[in-house]
Amino acid sequence: MNCNSFILKRFMKIVALPFALIFSLFATAQQSVYRHPTTLGLQFNLYDFSQNQAFGDFAQMSPGFGIRFVHGLSSRFDYAVDLDGAFADSVSKTMPQTSEKKLLLVSSFSLRARLFKKMTLLQPYLQAGIGGSLFQSKGSAFAAFGPGLAISYKGFFLETSFSYRQSFIDNLRSHYVYTVGLSGLIGKKNQLTERHGNAKSPALDMQPKRAKDSDGDGIVDSLDACPAVAGLAAFHGCPDSDGDGIEDRLDKCPTVFGVAAYAGCPIPDRDGDGINDEEDRCPDVPGVLAYKGCPVPDSDGDGINDLEDSCRFLKGSVKNHGCPVMPDTIENQLRLAARNIYFENNSYRLLASSFSALNEVVELLNKYPSLSISIEGHTDNIGTKSSNQILSENRAKAVKDYLISHGIKRDRVSSIGYGQERPVADNHTENGRLQNRRVEFVVQEEKYRE
Repeated sequence: MNCNSFILKRFMKIVALPFALIFSLFATAQQSVYRHPTTLGLQFNLYDFSQNQAFGDFAQMSPGFGIRFVHGLSSRFDYAVDLDGAFADSVSKTMPQTSEKKLLLVSSFSLRARLFKKMTLLQPYLQAGIGGSLFQSKGSAFAAFGPGLAISYKGFFLETSFSYRQSFIDNLRSHYVYTVGLSGLIGKKNQLTERHGNAKSPALDMQPKRAKDSDGDGIVDSLDACPAVAGLAAFHGCPDSDGDGIEDRLDKCPTVFGVAAYAGCPIPDRDGDGINDEEDRCPDVPGVLAYKGCPVPDSDGDGINDLEDSCRFLKGSVKNHGCPVMPDTIENQLRLAARNIYFENNSYRLLASSFSALNEVVELLNKYPSLSISIEGHTDNIGTKSSNQILSENRAKAVKDYLISHGIKRDRVSSIGYGQERPVADNHTENGRLQNRRVEFVVQEEKYRE
């Protein structure tokens, strides 16, 4: 078998199937209602000479541009003429790859069979044809076929196609071409025709006559369930005024955003506390968000809710922020307790006889959580001034440590020593010095805490 016979048989196998399909479609195209108008446009091409499978590495492809002329033959068939140019390294098995890209010129003629014979927005088609190329003064011929898609809008056509080109001569490798183009009408705009047997109607406009749309919502009256009111396609032309996804005809609250569970109305809030019933644990009693719709509790039952009560678990009064009011006699009780606090001689160690008085102070502080005190230590003038100062400070601190060790919070008690600086009696007498060796409790400004 010589080379020409081999090439011819290979060509027949490649183009036989698409041409068979094209002519089978032509056999059914008897009642045509649309013929492709004459168009001219620009297109961008990617040439893949890698001989890999389709949809290879686009970065390795050769880009190019061209023009395309298309003319309608019938309701199913068009023909297209392409003139393209691209820059490539090498397109042939017989020529070595060059260091710089050279110009490749391509022309082709193809017959296209459209899937729909009526005018549609999307027009898929199959194409098959022949063409020739010129690269570095060497020509070649090829057969091409593949699918395409045209998107038509107001006389413009955006097209994309993919084709395989089988070369007949070694000057050109068989390759794939990816194309995107935009074209527009040229010449007369009268390719929309209607046939009845052998008779043709007068030329019609490119765009079909629009059906009536009374409310202007883009849905023709014949398909519009609410033809007099602008609406949405999702609701067959009926409106959804509040945008809640429930059309007004079925929405019990058409102007208020709602939910389907309540027929288009908002989730109710029976107690009016701003928390809807589905999230409100006390839907019939006004409450607050912090307690999930329930009222703020009053743990101690003093009429002051826990958010405003400084002593949540101890009954108190409003003027004292929910804490008990300290009676006027409290200072007298503290003064009496202080008189019964004793230390070892010339020491800050508490005597056991002091514990009863100190425990009374602990009880008072527990009873009145808002009460805070300062513990003051004093001495007589026996000894040096500096040693008396240290002794007074240590005695006051010893009392403070006792109270803290019995559960009183540290920030409610403080201690200070004044040494021999604040006598309350004459230091020249034994009785006077006895009175000066003392600890005093001074009530501080009340702090409201639990």
